[in-house]
Amino acid sequence: MSAFDLLRLLARLNPQLEDALHPHLPLVAVAAGRADLVALNPQPLPPLELLRVAVAQTARSVADTAIAVQAGGRQVGPFLAQIADEWCGTTPGTIPWPRRWPRPGPPDPGPLGPEIDRLAPAVQVQAALVFRLYAEAAAGDEELAGAFGALADRLEQAATPSGST
Repeated sequence: MSAFDLLRLLARLNPQLEDALHPHLPLVAVAAGRADLVALNPQPLPPLELLRVAVAQTARSVADTAIAVQAGGRQVGPFLAQIADEWCGTTPGTIPWPRRWPRPGPPDPGPLGPEIDRLAPAVQVQAALVFRLYAEAAAGDEELAGAFGALADRLEQAATPSGST
C-alpha cells in the first residue's frame, strides 16, 4: 500500500488531510493547526476528533503494554497477535477495537452511525502507523520490532482487504 493510499484512509478521520492530498484546495498546517484550534476553543471535541485521539491513545497504550510484557520476561508476539485478531475485525456497524481496552465514545454509534463502516479502515490504518513508529524505535530489539511490524502489517491488510481504498 502506498503512502498516498494510507493518507486517503486517514483523511476519513481527519478531513484536513484532504488539503495535503488535493493541492488544488487551500493548504493548511495540519499538524499544528488542529492543536491550536483546540487550545483556543475549549469546547467538547467533535466525534471524529474524539475517535482519532482515542485510536492514538489506545495504540500507544497497547504498545507500552507490549513493552512491559516483554520486560516481564514473556514473549510479546502472542500478546500482539491477539490484539491483531481483535483490532482487525470487520463486524459491520462497529469500529474494530482491542477487547480489553475501553471503546471510544458512547455504546451507541451516535453521530458517527452512518459512517462507521467507512471509518473502520481509517482506524486500523492510524493504529498501524503508530505501531510502525514503535517498530522503528525498537529496531535494536528484533523480537519487539518484528512483533510491532507484524501487527502494523495485519492492520494495514485488514484496512484494505482487496488492496484498494
